[in-house]
Amino acid sequence: MDDQAAAAASPRVIDEHVLDVYHGRANHEDNLFLSRTSLFLSFNGFMAVAVGLVNDQTMRVVFAAMAIALDVLWARWAPRSRRFIRELRNAGAMRADQVLWQKLFDRKEGSRGNILDMVAIIPRLLVLGWAAIALAMLYRLLHGAEIYIR
Repeated sequence: MDDQAAAAASPRVIDEHVLDVYHGRANHEDNLFLSRTSLFLSFNGFMAVAVGLVNDQTMRVVFAAMAIALDVLWARWAPRSRRFIRELRNAGAMRADQVLWQKLFDRKEGSRGNILDMVAIIPRLLVLGWAAIALAMLYRLLHGAEIYIR
């Protein structure tokens, strides 16, 4: 049996090029995810500043509603990106650098990790915070009192 036939017969033999493709795609998706996370956090910061600078109570509620909408979308779809990146990394797990990565960072140590914080905990906290702000401003708006955020 020649080498190609042996490689085709054995599911354990994987072409290095295929592993490189998975690895490259995982790196690309990681970079996209980090860029989107930066945009997400920047948007929340700009919305907080906008709420603080605007004097019109209705506009404050609108800005808070916009922030809530984006945060809910992020909380919904960001974990999917994380799972996709993890599956790409697992598909290329036979690469030497991936073996080292898994050995060092994929341990079950009780901590869920920084990336999980970005995709799960932070968006939910922001949604709760913006909801509290929006409800307080809406209450003040409906009752005719001004609320000042300083």
